[in-house]
Amino acid sequence: MLRYLLEPVLHIALLAPFFFLWKEKAGREALQTLGVLASSYVIYKLLVRLPYLWPVLDVLPGAWNWEGKLLGVLWVLVVYGLFRHRFRADDFFTLRQDPQHFRSALAAAVGVVVLATVLWYFLGGEAFDLETLAFQLTLPGLDEEGMFRGVFLGLLLGTLRERVRGVGNPAVLLSALLFGLMHALQVRKDYSLSWDSFYFLQTAFGGWVWGWVAWKSRSLLLPVLSHNFSNFFGTLASMLK
Repeated sequence: MLRYLLEPVLHIALLAPFFFLWKEKAGREALQTLGVLASSYVIYKLLVRLPYLWPVLDVLPGAWNWEGKLLGVLWVLVVYGLFRHRFRADDFFTLRQDPQHFRSALAAAVGVVVLATVLWYFLGGEAFDLETLAFQLTLPGLDEEGMFRGVFLGLLLGTLRERVRGVGNPAVLLSALLFGLMHALQVRKDYSLSWDSFYFLQTAFGGWVWGWVAWKSRSLLLPVLSHNFSNFFGTLASMLK
């Protein structure tokens, strides 16, 4: 239990200096935003892993963590309901697209799907499994995009500077780095650290593109679809190799 708590705290601690370096809002307001983001992330991570800690919640058949992901989706909705007033100007929980940037956002979203499919084909060799395909096509894009490109990106856009030289939009980058850390940096049972550089680059890059797509399209629709299709077609390609 303790390591599941330490892991997200470590992720936030690693990125907090960049948050304060790039913040635009006053100190107190920035601290409040960081507090909301950090607490939401820690609880999100615990909820997603709760079925492993409390087996009574593992009620659905199959090998994948359907219950944890569904709890993650519910938590996204709770956090959005509680704190959406903090990012009204950057509320991407809508199907409406920004017509000015829709084509470029769509191209980027499709590009990630194509890149993931090609990459996973050459790196894969996974056994064919229908449950895996069904899982990848549905849940990861819902809870992860809702939390990272919906809640977190919205909060950061309203707190950080819009542009930093050599970085671009720091909110898009910071949410992507947190997304990469979530996937690549883990605390083992013996409290040693597990780090996967390739997985970090892969997920942080995907998170950066999906963040840019959400920012430009002003909607989570394309990031959710791109995320799920990337997972689905990438996994399918690795199975069919």
